[in-house]
Amino acid sequence: MAIQLGASGGRRSSRGVEFAAPMSEINVTPFVDVMLVLLIVFMVAAPMLTVSIPVDLPSSGGSPTPSEPITISVDAGGRIFVQDMEVNEKTLIAKIDELATEGLQQRIFIRGDEGVVYGRMVAVLGALTGRGYNKIGIVSVRPRTQ
Repeated sequence: MAIQLGASGGRRSSRGVEFAAPMSEINVTPFVDVMLVLLIVFMVAAPMLTVSIPVDLPSSGGSPTPSEPITISVDAGGRIFVQDMEVNEKTLIAKIDELATEGLQQRIFIRGDEGVVYGRMVAVLGALTGRGYNKIGIVSVRPRTQ
């Protein structure tokens, strides 16, 4: 903290006591000191945060092949199709379980006709989520731009 005392910058009261004059400069030295300390701390700590254990990993000749998603279609009449086979609500889950090669992590795409009743689509979605399937996507098309 910088205070100027003496005849050059101080003021005197009526009793003769000298007061310090206010400083008009900002002292950035403490700010720079703190920033340098933080910089050093981060420079020392950053290499310690990475865990690096040298391991010789084996190579694999195959590549992972993602399975094809199961497609469920609901036409304008409300009929449900799994892939190309027509099913009803009661046999829907059994057919999906039969086709799901990845278990409950199987990707499922639902295609619904524009004219289908909304409740019919919600019933299909509810049956799938109730069974535990959570990778469900609804397929749509982009509108044509002219």
